Amino acid sequence: MKKKQADKIGERIGLAVLGFFIIFLAAVGGMYWYIKSKSTQNVAGEVTGPLESNNEEQNYSADWSNKDKERLAKFLAEKGVVLYYGNSCPHCHDQLEMFGEAQKYLKSIDCYFEENMAVCNQAQIEGVPTWKYKGEAKVGVRELDELAKWVGFKK
Repeated sequence: MKKKQADKIGERIGLAVLGFFIIFLAAVGGMYWYIKSKSTQNVAGEVTGPLESNNEEQNYSADWSNKDKERLAKFLAEKGVVLYYGNSCPHCHDQLEMFGEAQKYLKSIDCYFEENMAVCNQAQIEGVPTWKYKGEAKVGVRELDELAKWVGFKK
């Protein structure tokens, strides 16, 4: 009889431990998805804060012609402006889409490729997208008007 009682106690303990782990994993998973929805990833894959624009005026770049976008992209490349991005980063895709077909003229580095990680780490890229120009960094999606003003480009 003692063996049956010990088996029942062991069974209850096992179920309690299993229940704890299920609740624990659900809580961790919920926190992960919440943080991921509010954040971006840095080059090492660690979660950083939300991307925010320092641009107080939101012009949304809708008034830029394709020719102006191409001229700006070429101008940025000529000035040595580099866009650090991640191919799987949705904010980075938003940034690149602002340039349309002209994005091919940008000087850009995909920090999510293993062979580029050292370059991105050396450039002290903490989150993507990041624009770098003359030692200054702008993190987050930037409007074309803001980028143009930053480097002295005139439409």
